[in-house]
Amino acid sequence: MNLFKTISARSLVAGVVLAAAAAFGTAGGAATVKNLGGSCTFGGAGAGISTSTACAQASPLGSGGNTKLAQMNAQDIFTTETWTFGDKINLPDMVGKYLKISFSSTKLTGTWSLLDGLSFSAGELYAIALKGATTSFVYLLDTSFTSGTWSMIDLKNRGGKTPSLSNITLFGTAAPIPLPATGLLLVGAVAGLALMRRRKLAA
Repeated sequence: MNLFKTISARSLVAGVVLAAAAAFGTAGGAATVKNLGGSCTFGGAGAGISTSTACAQASPLGSGGNTKLAQMNAQDIFTTETWTFGDKINLPDMVGKYLKISFSSTKLTGTWSLLDGLSFSAGELYAIALKGATTSFVYLLDTSFTSGTWSMIDLKNRGGKTPSLSNITLFGTAAPIPLPATGLLLVGAVAGLALMRRRKLAA
């Protein structure tokens, strides 16, 4: 199953319904956060992910130090819900299927954001894993944001130095919704009115 949806007429309608539901509170059965603690930095400037609310290191790590989907679920990282793989960007690439990133010349800091037209689904969980050298940390996202900054501040290589970013991975418990669904419908309505006016003037 594809974790993320592309914009379609059906998903636009669903987006409006979900956006309205989010405005009046999260529906029952939403993902619940499991607090694992951790020694890494989260939330705010200088954090691993500026828009994170928790962080953890999956152990044992996968091959090459990557955080794997199987580890996320076997160790119940942040939640007892089922994680699904979303996207992975290997540097020097900057755009994936659902994420885009930027990075400094040292690849120690940068920005991340969802691609235009996508938003996190209300009441669900999303996490970003940063990998450098042979280790990685995973950060639970504050889903009121669809962009932020990343930093390799928590990672160390075997020499005790901060490594450059190798890849960034997105995990989620559900599919995001198109954004802004209501805005897209408004654009369509305005375009329709403009077309009607043009036809009226031509008559």
